[in-house]
Formats: sequence, C-alpha cells, structure tokens
Amino acid sequence: MGNLQRNTANLEFKSLRLSKGFTQKGLGDTCGINQTRMSYFEMNYEVPSKEELGKLSKALGVGIKKVMDTFHQTLEKIKNEREPRQEKR
Repeated sequence: MGNLQRNTANLEFKSLRLSKGFTQKGLGDTCGINQTRMSYFEMNYEVPSKEELGKLSKALGVGIKKVMDTFHQTLEKIKNEREPRQEKR
C-alpha cells in the first residue's frame, strides 16, 4: 500500500508484537519483511498486504482478524483521505 503520512503511532500493533517477545527486526525476519517496513507499520505510514497479514498473524500466533484490527485506525484515516472533501460556503 502507499506511503501515507501519519501523525500517530500504531500502539496496538506494537503492543501485540512486544507481548509476543519480538523486536521489529525479529518479527520481520520471521515473516520475511524488512525492519524498515515493520517500522512503517508501527508509525502508521503503511499497512501490511494480505500476504503480510497472514505471515504476521502466523508468527504472532493470533488470527488474521486480530492483526487487522490493530490497523483499523490507519485504514480509517486512509479512507477519510481518499473521500472527496465537501467545501464550506
């Protein structure tokens, strides 16, 4: 997905990663995702692809829905940025 500017961290994803004892690099290595991209997930710059979601959920030992839910806020921001804005008169 695209590189979209965010101003809040994805603390839910980071908390899930830490609760399973992974560093960004460690989880990335396990999933075949580089550390920079893992960092982008946590900074809400990017969201994982379907394939990456599957790898992350398997490595973290949780369902895909659990991982997807951590990106809900990011996905809502993307949706809002793509919707045309109504101009005030």
